[in-house]
Amino acid sequence: MLVQAVTQTADAVLIVTAAGVIQYVNPAFEQATGYLASEAVGRTPALLKSGAHPLEFFTALWKTVTSGEVFRGVITNRRKNGDLFHEEKTITPIRDHKGEITHFVSTGRDVTERLLAAARFEYLANHDVLTGLPNRGLFMDRLSQALLRSQREQTNLALLFLDVDRFKAINDSRGHSVGDNVLVEVAARLRSLVRDEDSVARLGGDEFTVIVEGLKKPEDSGRVGEAIITAFAEPFKVDGEEFLVGVSIGIASFPGDGTDLNTLLKHADIAMFYAKASGRSTCAHFGEVKKGAALEGLAIDQMLGGTAVAKGAD
Repeated sequence: MLVQAVTQTADAVLIVTAAGVIQYVNPAFEQATGYLASEAVGRTPALLKSGAHPLEFFTALWKTVTSGEVFRGVITNRRKNGDLFHEEKTITPIRDHKGEITHFVSTGRDVTERLLAAARFEYLANHDVLTGLPNRGLFMDRLSQALLRSQREQTNLALLFLDVDRFKAINDSRGHSVGDNVLVEVAARLRSLVRDEDSVARLGGDEFTVIVEGLKKPEDSGRVGEAIITAFAEPFKVDGEEFLVGVSIGIASFPGDGTDLNTLLKHADIAMFYAKASGRSTCAHFGEVKKGAALEGLAIDQMLGGTAVAKGAD
């Protein structure tokens, strides 16, 4: 009865000796791994090794089971055909009448689809569906972590807040499908202009952000902004047509323009509004905007005046 149960169970079962040599595998193991019993028996479980785990992982696993404890965890293995799969595995030590460990029984269940679905769900929760860029939630988390690193390493950080110029006109005249394709191209161009360690995100609509870390001085962010402005002077080719858009960029620097996430984001947004009101396709630094307002004896919101209207008109 026991043999029949092990043979017919849907879980992959293999029994290894205390020395780690495979003594038995069931049909579910053969189906999951692609190895026949005749190919597995006499070998070690290393025939499934994928290279995904460091040596320390298996050292800890072996230490657990040889001490008489049960191991439970997810292991990434490799099938005979070379495909990787994720297996939710339990390894149980078997003792004889003297209490000595003679065998280990391993049962496993393929959870690849479940893990892939979970990873896909997590990706969609943190990324913009249209462009594939991090969304507002992931951006806020990355900015928070970047600020902590900058504080710890005493380096400058720049937050660039970008608004696409003339996008509303394209969206209204050519439709949302064309507008969406333009945004996809905008995202791709932005990614190509920054370093791998910098972070580009789409906050929504035609608003994007770039986090630039490790700057030696705040002024260095201006070169990044100008490079983006220059690159966006080139038209985008979408569906066989060319569309000319630009970007208005507001820049706020850590620590000079703010030391916390919300303040930095607010000040970059204000600077972007000022850039928009100043004629579009330009950069504005919050520090300069603030200085200009002070010289004229105005509050920031007074100086900006109708910029919200200007931005709405795109």
